[in-house]
Amino acid sequence: MKHALDAMAQDDFALKEFIKRDLVNVRFLFIDDLGVERASEWVSEQIYSILDLRLYAATPDGKPKVTFFSSNLTGNEFSNRYHGRSVRRIKELAEFLEVK
Repeated sequence: MKHALDAMAQDDFALKEFIKRDLVNVRFLFIDDLGVERASEWVSEQIYSILDLRLYAATPDGKPKVTFFSSNLTGNEFSNRYHGRSVRRIKELAEFLEVK
């Protein structure tokens, strides 16, 4: 996700939309190390937008989209890093499992 967000931060609108469309449209999306990207309002909005679109869009065959997340952040760190809308959207999409 960090590399996708870095690419989306470029001034190339077509590239941004291409990457965002790919992240939204794939059936299975694995977001590894959520929380290592540079925190900003823009990053939080992009994550929310992608997850929001994934939540309400089924695949062409009607199957739900599946999103996996991994992060080294604790629940409190996660809630402090991301805005309320992003945290709510992730909680709607995810089941939290703590691995020790």
